[in-house]
Amino acid sequence: MKKLVNLRHLYIRDCPSLTHMPYGLGQLTSLQNLSMFVVAKDNRISKQSGGFDELCNLNNLRGSLRICNLQYVKNATAEFEAAKLEDKQHLQNLHLAWKLGAPYDKSESNTNDDNGEISLEELQPHRNLKWLVISGCGKVKFPSWISTLGCLVDLQINNCTNCKCLPPLDHFPSLKRLSIQNLTELEYIENGNRMSGSTMEELWLINCPNLKGWRRPQLLQFHCLTYLDIMSCPNLTSMPLIPSVKSLVLRNTSMRSLEDTLKMKISVLQYRSSCPSSSSSSSSTSPIPSQLKSLCIHEIEGLEFLAEELMQNLTSLRQLHIADCPTITTLPCAIQHLTSLKALLICGCEKLDFLADKNKNDMQWQGLRSLKRVQFKNMAKLVSLPKGLQHVTTLRKLGIESCPNLMSLPKWMTNLTRLQYLELDKCPNLSERCSKNMGADWPMIAHIPNIKIDGRWIQLDGHYKT
Repeated sequence: MKKLVNLRHLYIRDCPSLTHMPYGLGQLTSLQNLSMFVVAKDNRISKQSGGFDELCNLNNLRGSLRICNLQYVKNATAEFEAAKLEDKQHLQNLHLAWKLGAPYDKSESNTNDDNGEISLEELQPHRNLKWLVISGCGKVKFPSWISTLGCLVDLQINNCTNCKCLPPLDHFPSLKRLSIQNLTELEYIENGNRMSGSTMEELWLINCPNLKGWRRPQLLQFHCLTYLDIMSCPNLTSMPLIPSVKSLVLRNTSMRSLEDTLKMKISVLQYRSSCPSSSSSSSSTSPIPSQLKSLCIHEIEGLEFLAEELMQNLTSLRQLHIADCPTITTLPCAIQHLTSLKALLICGCEKLDFLADKNKNDMQWQGLRSLKRVQFKNMAKLVSLPKGLQHVTTLRKLGIESCPNLMSLPKWMTNLTRLQYLELDKCPNLSERCSKNMGADWPMIAHIPNIKIDGRWIQLDGHYKT
C-alpha cells in the first residue's frame, strides 16, 4: 500500500474484522482523508502493522479522523507522541475511541478499566480543531491542552464510566455544543473561580446518575444556551443560570431536579426585573416572562404537575409534551397561564382522568387561546375528552391513540369549526362509532375535512375516501 503515493482519500466503514493499519501507511503523504485509524489488538499483530508513528507525516489530513481501540495501547506516552496530531492543522474533527465502536464490540469489556489512569496529554491536536469526541474510556486523565482549543465548536464526552470529575468546560470561546453521556460516576463539573459566561448554545446531560452539577454554579451563566436536554440525572440540582433557554427536555429525573432547573430560568428573570436600572417602576416589581418555547417532561417520578408559580411565568411556551408521568391525575387551573401554547401532547399518563377534575375541565382550557394541536396517547383512564376542550376554538388538529376506554366523542365536537385534522388510532370503540355515515359519532365529526382512522384516511380534503 505504501506505493500509492498519490492516494488522497481512504474511507473505512463497516469493517468489523479490521485488526490493524497497514505498515507503510505513513508514506502516503498526499492523503487528505483518513476516516479511521485502528490500533492493533495484540503484540503479534502490532509487530507486523503500522503504529501511531504512521500518522506522523500525514499532515495533509483534513475532515474527520476516528482513532479506535485506544484500550490496546501499551505505552501511551511514547505512542501518542509519535502521532504528532498537533501538526495536522487542517484536521477538523477528531474522535478518540477506546473501542472499535458499536455494534462490533458487544462482547468486549473495557480492558483499560483495570490498567490505571490513561493520559491523553501527548495526543494534543492542532488548535484549529472544531469537533472533539472522547468515548468509551474507563479511567482517563483529561489533558491540559483541552482548554487551549479556541476554535472548538462541538465537544462530546461519552461512556467514560469511571470519570468522577470534569475539568472546566466553560472557557472555550467558540464552543456551541456540549454533550456528556453515560458518565455513571461523574459527580461534578468544574468551572472557574471568577464570574464568567459561556458561548454554548446546546447542552446534553444524559445518563449521569451521580451528577450533582457544577462546583460553583453562581459564578457561571449560560447566557447563550437555547437548548437543554437532561436525561437520567436524578441528583442534578446545581445548575448555572440559563436565562435564554428556549427548548428544555427533562427525562427520567427527579421532581426536585425538574423544579430547580426551571427555577434557574425564573430566578435570573426576577433578578433582571428587580434591577435598579429597569426603565420603569412597574418592571421592577414583576418578573419578566420566560422565553421558553418548548418544554418536554418525561418520566418524572412523583410529578403531580408543575407548580403554579412556575407555570404563570411560562407565557411564551408554545409546545408542552408530558409523557410517562404516572402520578399526574388531573390538569390544574394553572395551565390557563400558557396563553401562547400551540401544541399540547400528553402520552402515557395512565392515571390522568378528566372526569375526576375538580375544576370541571373548563377554566384551565379557556385561557389556551393559541392552542392548535392536541394529542392524547396511551391513556388507560381516558373515558371522555376534557369538557373544556370545546372552548378551544383555535384547535386545528386532534389526535387520539391507544385510549381503549374512550367510548365516544362528545356532541360539542361540532363547536370546533376550525378543526382540520382528526386522527384516531387503536381506539376500537371510536373506530366503529366514527365510521363514515353509519357510525353513531359521525354527525359530530363530518365537518372535519381530514379524518384518519387506524392509519387509513376515510375523509381527505372534505371528500370521502373509498
